[in-house]
Formats: sequence, structure tokens, C-alpha cells
Amino acid sequence: MNILETLLAKRANGHKSIAILIDPDKAEDDARLHSLLRLAAENCVDFVFVGGSLITSGNISMLIGRIRKETAIPIVLFPGGY
Repeated sequence: MNILETLLAKRANGHKSIAILIDPDKAEDDARLHSLLRLAAENCVDFVFVGGSLITSGNISMLIGRIRKETAIPIVLFPGGY
């Protein structure tokens, strides 16, 4: 089931979802990122949104790779100011 189907199924069943947003420009601290992803997995977070207003750091690919390595939570790219 893809992310849209998951969201629609939850809505149809009256279930809510929760996501965390990680801004690549502010995700510099590896220990904090690891802790955040561990807490997200422990607390049944449904999605990880990755994005921000500007995305100037250029590390978005590395960040997504780290998230995929550390958790199975689906990732949604959250576009900046477009």
C-alpha cells in the first residue's frame, strides 16, 4: 500500500495519523537525529516528512538515507516555499 492509500484507508476507518517533520537544514546533529527517529519508532509515528522552507544545506539525500537506515517509517518529501 502506498502512502496515499494508507492515508485514505485511515481516514475511511476514522483513524488519525501523526507525522514528524525534519528540516534538512537543521538536522546536523547525528545523535539528535538518531534519538528523534528512535522515539518516532517507539511512539508509532506514521510518517516522516522531510523538508523545510529553503533547503539550502544540500544534504537531503544523505538525510533520507540515514532515516531509511534507522527506521521503516515511510518518508514523505515535504516541499519548501513553492
